[in-house]
Amino acid sequence: MNMNVLHAKENTQDAIAATLKSKDVIVMNRDTKEILFAKNIKKRIYPASMTKIMTAIVVIENTKHFDKIVEAVPSDTKVIRDEASIAGLLIGERMRIQDALSCMMLASGSDAAEMLARYTTGNTKDFVDLMNNKAKELHLQDTHFTNVYGKYDKQHYTTVKDMALLMDYAMENPIFQKIVASDQVKIKTNAFEERIAENFVYATFDKAKLDHSYITGAKSGSMDETGLNLASTAEKDGRRVVIVSAEAPIDEKHTNHVVDAAHLYQWYFTNYQKKIIYKKGDTVAIKGNILTPSFHVALPSDIYIEAPQGVFNAYEKTFVSTNQKMIVKPNDVVGILTIKTKNTTTTYEIISDGWHIAISVYVIATLLIILILWLIMKKRRQSKPPILITKSKQKPMKKKP
Repeated sequence: MNMNVLHAKENTQDAIAATLKSKDVIVMNRDTKEILFAKNIKKRIYPASMTKIMTAIVVIENTKHFDKIVEAVPSDTKVIRDEASIAGLLIGERMRIQDALSCMMLASGSDAAEMLARYTTGNTKDFVDLMNNKAKELHLQDTHFTNVYGKYDKQHYTTVKDMALLMDYAMENPIFQKIVASDQVKIKTNAFEERIAENFVYATFDKAKLDHSYITGAKSGSMDETGLNLASTAEKDGRRVVIVSAEAPIDEKHTNHVVDAAHLYQWYFTNYQKKIIYKKGDTVAIKGNILTPSFHVALPSDIYIEAPQGVFNAYEKTFVSTNQKMIVKPNDVVGILTIKTKNTTTTYEIISDGWHIAISVYVIATLLIILILWLIMKKRRQSKPPILITKSKQKPMKKKP
């Protein structure tokens, strides 16, 4: 899906922008990938502990059994020298991978991040390579990692735009989503009968006396070089959105980033409306041309547009077939749907819902030509008289004396 900037009413954007303490902000619709609010979205930032979003998804995608036990070793606990946030793991403490992920994402444990990375690839260097490979796979064009927990390094950087794409991707993973949505997790280890990993972000919202019931996942990060950062997602009335902010000044209560997020969510849910163009299961026809097959496909989800209140005076939609195959497999991209309003352009890729035979005018014409040629050849064969083959008697050869 293309990423386009939606322009809200200027006075509304100016009003919300005036309330923000964060220097870099993005608000992106998770379904349409439309950017609803943008402020320095391509400026390089230091992600701090937001790095652990990538660490978590790489661990999850390279793990088959989450009940396997991991054990903390001395090198995992050395992160305390960097004044990094820790879960407080003890050397020799053992826990499930699932619980170690909670220690990393909820309690922002850099020691848990080191432990998980080392377990996954044997050493953190190889794990960082996996992180950077994943960044390339996700087309995070201005992101590079040098460590697994967010230690300051000039070569360890991202942008709020890249971080929004990463958070959106990670939240599609049910294991990741379940972890970051939890208020707290009770963990049993060989060192503790009950270790509690509390959601640090939710606790910060509570400290600021802000509602976070609509938030579906979050990860914060902070350090002197970058201030307060926050990546979070929310859902309300079927609308899904991701917000990433960075470089909010570090205040006495460390709440500037969550206050900004609360203002942005309120602005989004109040000022934007959703219009469903097609419902999940609707069948749409993509009309082709002489070279491009026409195609019918059932939509796997609702298709909608979203814009500020009052701009839906009219819209136009265009289907363009991109399929050139006669046989279409499930999940093949078969067309592009573009929906335009006065202020917005939203583009959807239409995905095949199963196996289909797509036949174009070109294919039909080719088959007809082949059939006609075959009939002509058949008629010619039938019109020719049969050739009779008779046996002739041969005289026996005389033997030489």
